[in-house]
Amino acid sequence: EPLSNGEQVPQPGSQSITARVRERQRSAALAGNSRVGVHSKRQLRDQQTRWFRTYWLGVALILALAGTTAAAIHLFAWTPIAPYLVGATLASGGWWIYTLMLEEGGIVSKRSGVAAESWTAGELRPLRRQGWKLVNHVMLTKSDVDHALLGPGGFIAVETKFRSDWAKAEVDLGEFAVQARRAEWQLQSRLQVNKPTVQSVVVMWGPRVSQHFPDVFELNGVTFCHGGLLRTFVRALPEQVAADDLLKAFASLDRYVKKRDSGEIVESGEMPRGLNDLWTDLLVVAASVMLTVWLVLAPASTS
Repeated sequence: EPLSNGEQVPQPGSQSITARVRERQRSAALAGNSRVGVHSKRQLRDQQTRWFRTYWLGVALILALAGTTAAAIHLFAWTPIAPYLVGATLASGGWWIYTLMLEEGGIVSKRSGVAAESWTAGELRPLRRQGWKLVNHVMLTKSDVDHALLGPGGFIAVETKFRSDWAKAEVDLGEFAVQARRAEWQLQSRLQVNKPTVQSVVVMWGPRVSQHFPDVFELNGVTFCHGGLLRTFVRALPEQVAADDLLKAFASLDRYVKKRDSGEIVESGEMPRGLNDLWTDLLVVAASVMLTVWLVLAPASTS
């Protein structure tokens, strides 16, 4: 059956092995960690840039103080311990700057939100074995859907929220519901389907959240649950989407995401990389250096 743009929906068994491999790779990429929290990471990067531009003089003073102190230690401290004191002083200067940025720049809450989105993605990813399709980070106009989940039980716009104290967060639930409904409506148009309608779910993370909200509940048409109940809730949804309809909706969303990703890169640069990616790069570099040194020294040790 043709899609709205004239393309044909791929039928099971009609694809070549290469096409199936590419489809699996694309599906895995859309559900992968590299897409988790991209919008929040960009906001975090912008916050850090604004903080340095605002407080550059304070940063310069801390660096100057640390450098002056390190120089004095190098000249006047007892020689055997001077290098250690110099290293500790310079490292302390960096940590002072980092701590000030976290405390004054609102960085902590944003980083917690990125981590929570990663936890949600980790809960949703195993559902792919039950026929669900997961797309992390669907950028809309000025915000994004954290996770779009399409499967036999329906189409879901999943939003992630982290709070350090959920006992004081009841007043925020109404605003969370408004945001989730807005994401739900906008995701519906990107799927280019009328039925079933997209439903919205807010996943809550944070200390003792399960004590304050032990069960799944609804508020203003939005489902709320803590992270530990997310998979159970999704698996309990009654089957209502045929395989062909699921393929149509996912194909439409995939086309939109490809186009929107290109626009994001033009507007905001490449997708920010996560801490795990940086650690992987560091390990690869370290392994490469060790291998190079071994290859260079091996002939000498052999002879």
